[in-house]
Amino acid sequence: MSTATLAQQYRVLHQQGFLPIFVEDRFDAMVLAEAAAQAGAKVVELTCRRARIREELFQIRKELPELLVMVGSVVDEGPLMDSLKRRRPSMPSIDELIDLGAHGFVSAMPISSATLARVSQTHLFIPGVETPTEMVRVLESGAHFAKLYNTIPLGEHLRVELLTGPALHRLMPLMITAGISRDKIEAYVKAGAAILGSGWKFILGDSHDELEERPDIPKIAKEMRLTLDEMSAARAKHQPMPLDGSLDEYLQAIPHYHPFEELQL
Repeated sequence: MSTATLAQQYRVLHQQGFLPIFVEDRFDAMVLAEAAAQAGAKVVELTCRRARIREELFQIRKELPELLVMVGSVVDEGPLMDSLKRRRPSMPSIDELIDLGAHGFVSAMPISSATLARVSQTHLFIPGVETPTEMVRVLESGAHFAKLYNTIPLGEHLRVELLTGPALHRLMPLMITAGISRDKIEAYVKAGAAILGSGWKFILGDSHDELEERPDIPKIAKEMRLTLDEMSAARAKHQPMPLDGSLDEYLQAIPHYHPFEELQL
């Protein structure tokens, strides 16, 4: 893949701003993927928590080839992965997921600098972090964003505001996940979050259980569209971007660090 193509995928992810996360549930992954696509989503996150991750990734890539698929809950090679594979032989490695067509990766666990340096040359990567030190390490190793859970001592968006603020020169491109319901989107965007993500329980709200029991793609798509619209409105208010501009114009307008700043695209 060319650097320009990876930068284009980065723009698609950044511009969408909100990632629907396919966690372990009773939904058929294709139902969710089709609903997301109908709602206008161009990127989704399919996690390795799902028992049929390999088959689902292959099917989505085959039937919805224009949809970018990030794979979440990945684990780096090493003793922990070896232990996990003994418990779950079907757990795929990052390289196996690349072969299956994944466009990028999200992790809750740390990823080595060597893996980040290698994989981020061709695939988007958002590794999990907890501290500014970890954020700097992963970004300098090639990560495109750094994932931070919102379950933090200061509560909700307050720590995000500190980590994306002037003390760290507004450099940190944070992805915030866990418990991001629609009503919380604006506060996180205002605080400086680059990307938000949640499972379908938070996207669908009170209708989640009913739709999980009796899936209805148009209804799921409607809730997804409302979430994407909320993200777009919050971005327009607090982080305006040249949505119709060229790739170069878009990248130059991004307020935080990204790894394409020195490229002539």
